Amino acid sequence: MLLSGILRCLISACVLLVLWLPAQAAEVRTLTLSPEEDRYNLGPQLVYLEEPTGKLSFYDILFERDIPFWQQVRDTTPNLGYSQNVFWFAIDLENPEYAPLEWLIEVGYPVLDELDVYITQGEHLLHQYKLGDRVVFNARPWVHRNFVVPIQMEALSTLRVYFRVRTGTSVQLPVELWNPSAFDAYTQQVTLINGVYYGFMIVMAIYNLFLFLSVRQVRYLLYVGFICGFSLFQFTMQGFAFQHLWPENVWLNEIALPLGLGATLFFMAQFIRNFLQLKKHEPLGNTLFHLGSLLAAAFMVASPFAEYHTLIVGLIVLALPLNAGALIYGLKRSLSGDRAAQYFTLAWFASFVGAILLSLSKLDILPRNGITEHSLQLGTALEVVLISFALGEYINMQRRAREAARRQTLHFEQLARKAQAEALEAEREYSSKLEEQVEERTSALKEAMEKLEEANRRLERQSHIDELTGVYNRRFFNQRYDMEFRRAQRQHEPLSIIMIDIDHFKRLNDTYGHLFGDQCLQAVALVLKGCNHRPADTVARYGGEEFVVLLPNTPREGARVVAERIRQEVAKIRVRNGQEEVSMTVSLGVATVTPDATMTPARLLDKADSALYLAKESGRNQVQTAA
Repeated sequence: MLLSGILRCLISACVLLVLWLPAQAAEVRTLTLSPEEDRYNLGPQLVYLEEPTGKLSFYDILFERDIPFWQQVRDTTPNLGYSQNVFWFAIDLENPEYAPLEWLIEVGYPVLDELDVYITQGEHLLHQYKLGDRVVFNARPWVHRNFVVPIQMEALSTLRVYFRVRTGTSVQLPVELWNPSAFDAYTQQVTLINGVYYGFMIVMAIYNLFLFLSVRQVRYLLYVGFICGFSLFQFTMQGFAFQHLWPENVWLNEIALPLGLGATLFFMAQFIRNFLQLKKHEPLGNTLFHLGSLLAAAFMVASPFAEYHTLIVGLIVLALPLNAGALIYGLKRSLSGDRAAQYFTLAWFASFVGAILLSLSKLDILPRNGITEHSLQLGTALEVVLISFALGEYINMQRRAREAARRQTLHFEQLARKAQAEALEAEREYSSKLEEQVEERTSALKEAMEKLEEANRRLERQSHIDELTGVYNRRFFNQRYDMEFRRAQRQHEPLSIIMIDIDHFKRLNDTYGHLFGDQCLQAVALVLKGCNHRPADTVARYGGEEFVVLLPNTPREGARVVAERIRQEVAKIRVRNGQEEVSMTVSLGVATVTPDATMTPARLLDKADSALYLAKESGRNQVQTAA
């Protein structure tokens, strides 16, 4: 019971202490300065009060008329979060020396919207400086990216400095007191470091832009956009943009920060989607990052119109899940064995570590030195290098894939060539066999064609040649006569016909037999062929013992000479019949015309036949010529 009573008393005392502490008014603290020191961090020495109405004037604060209690700053750097209220800070500076001192007050947060600095001695206002990023840069008392005001301290004097802050960004007041020479040296060092940093970022942006122009893959262009957006955000955040790019343009300076941060998040989300191939491997993550990029783009579009405080808070809230998602999905892809994703995850982790180190140094957990002060730049620079390695590894992966594909293609090509060679060999063997077969078939075909030609010749002879006598038959004569008659009509040339009949052939046939008669016909045909030497002349058996001779382009006298020669040669024939030799005679009728268009072929034949009849009637063995 006693123990429980004591415990209840202790708990009650603690509660009363917690309730009592914030209500106690803090006194403005005094910082005693020494010329031996180059730099003072004023943050832990500050007291502050929050004014929600924003109606108190400087003199209300100076004379402490109806003001809230001053409260002690509990951090190395005052950080009161996002608030649009007015905050007042105060500190006393004491010069214990017998000589005047000159110092510089630096507020190292150049994105504060309104910053008024009042330097007082007792109840007298010595200097007032109206600063902030809503005041043109050239109105500053000291040309510097941060807010810097000079302060002159007489010997053995104490000055009070008031800071009035109102901003749409986080309410921070990283304020330091500098020896001017030390401040100049520090500024040169920081400027050099930042120059190297931003030069490096520009080089990497150009490098990746050339990679994009070379390989035409959108991820490189997205990464260029990310580098440029982040560099613009950092350049604005550190005050360099206001100092060097648009010192007279307050409006542009105000929208540059949300615009740069929005561009950073937009290109970051799109780059992560593309680089980690979330659409293929992580559909949900792909959708989330796509929505995040659309929100970032919406914030960018709204930058000239929306309230600055809303934009900044919204973008910071959006940045947290996007960065966390980048680490989560990068780690998942890394564990799957994706080497490019491993570089990516390491790069993002390096940037994350840089931000953590900077935050810990601001909270005075880590010492403030060159590494912690510039840890964010170092982390982001390392991130850019590692991401470039990741992009390079991606190119190497593609190159290895192309090389593997090339080797596989070469292997398939070798197989194809081998198969082609085998096919060609088989084709050659087949062609050789085929050639032999074709040659055999060709030889057989040639032999068959020769036989066919011979058969055709025999058939032609059978159709055009009289089989007994060996001269043309009447069918061939009719065709040839019709052709020569028309030609003579066209060319107006003489055409002659000799009709020949063996005298007393029936008596010879009856007396000596048909075989003897056939011998007589053959003997006469032989004489007829011997008496005609021109290729155009035609000898034909006209029927029975009658023959006909066609003489193109031959006048009557020439035809009669041929007929007489035939008669004489036939008269010389002796056909043997056993021991007996039998002679023969022939009667011949000659007709010649130069046909005109009105004459018919039958007319010439009739005239020749009439002349033959006349020769028979006149005693046979003679030549008669038609008139």
